[in-house]
Amino acid sequence: MFQSKLKIKKPLNRAFALFFALIILMWTVWQARSAIEEGQVPVEAPAWAVTLFIYSTIMIGYTILVVGLLQEVRRPTLDFRSHHNWRWVAAGVFLLGIFALVNIYQLIDWSWDPDLPVRWFFSSFCMETSSFALLFGILFMTRSTPQKSPSYRTMLIGVVLFQIMLPMLTYALAAFGIYYGGPVEYKNFWTETIPTLWFWWDFLSELVILVGAIWLLRRGKK
Repeated sequence: MFQSKLKIKKPLNRAFALFFALIILMWTVWQARSAIEEGQVPVEAPAWAVTLFIYSTIMIGYTILVVGLLQEVRRPTLDFRSHHNWRWVAAGVFLLGIFALVNIYQLIDWSWDPDLPVRWFFSSFCMETSSFALLFGILFMTRSTPQKSPSYRTMLIGVVLFQIMLPMLTYALAAFGIYYGGPVEYKNFWTETIPTLWFWWDFLSELVILVGAIWLLRRGKK
């Protein structure tokens, strides 16, 4: 009886969700610290205060996604059996390819940096482009649906809000010459942003995730 009480239900689900929750939370703190160090925050403030402000306002979708992951840790409902529809497999493989491309490219590009392991882990592996591509690249290829998994529904709502409120809005405004934040290259969107590789891996992965998330929320998987 004692041993049966210690048995953890769906350990893969819980480990999967906890892993992504942790790396995403590490990215939020890293981003807040970077904003302070680079002078993007006008007054001195602790990293936790900057993080709380950012992720309860413009990046609220990011917070909702993390809540969904923690919801999965508490009550697992994801279905990791593989889904054989070629469209979802193609979307998943594409996102995993973006994840590999981002991290291999950054590893080579930053090879000169004496703090390479720390910089690569926080600024590449944990970065939302990378971590979101890995997370949804895996989930899109499974039988998980928001209609059967409350935690997955929360994650999808969060990522849709995030994509619309931040990157997609930023791209749209930058295209019209309005700088909304982000890399300084956005100030010259058509000449300094469009020709870069990093823009296309950001944009295409975000577009695939956004379209896939909206489709799942509205129609699920057959």
